[in-house]
Amino acid sequence: MTDFTRKLELEKLSDKRHHFRLRADDDQLSALAKRLKIVGVNALSGYVEVKRGKKLLYVSGEVQASLTRTCVTSLEEMTEDIDETFELKFDPEPMTSTQHGEMEIDLDSPEPLIGGVLDVAGLLVDQVSLAMVDYPRKKGSEALKDTSDQPTLSPFAILKSHNLKGDE
Repeated sequence: MTDFTRKLELEKLSDKRHHFRLRADDDQLSALAKRLKIVGVNALSGYVEVKRGKKLLYVSGEVQASLTRTCVTSLEEMTEDIDETFELKFDPEPMTSTQHGEMEIDLDSPEPLIGGVLDVAGLLVDQVSLAMVDYPRKKGSEALKDTSDQPTLSPFAILKSHNLKGDE
């Protein structure tokens, strides 16, 4: 099994709180590294609590992950640790569209839950993706130095070398 999923069908979900402890195995970690487009996922685990309200689905939890990333300045491998908590609200009712097929989206409203299925493990992966540093930098790293023997020319030197008057 390489997919890290734990799907809940909302029709079968009672009104009590549901608790899930999830941990990705080695095959799932390899697949997650490819999915996140990083060098490696060393560990990923989390806790999720799901509560069904009258109209909304309330999800909270925490996720921990250890990632192997590439430093943007030195190109060395580095470790990034993630420890995040989250709270989300989902609206299990399908979104309605206007008569012209347009959908009105309120950015403050809960996320729509389409298909009546919630992937709890997928939520953990989404939270890791959101928490990842955009440009990971290893502590104390310096940018690679250009060691080529080519002289660097300023833009003004390049313009000066061109005949700008049109003389031939």
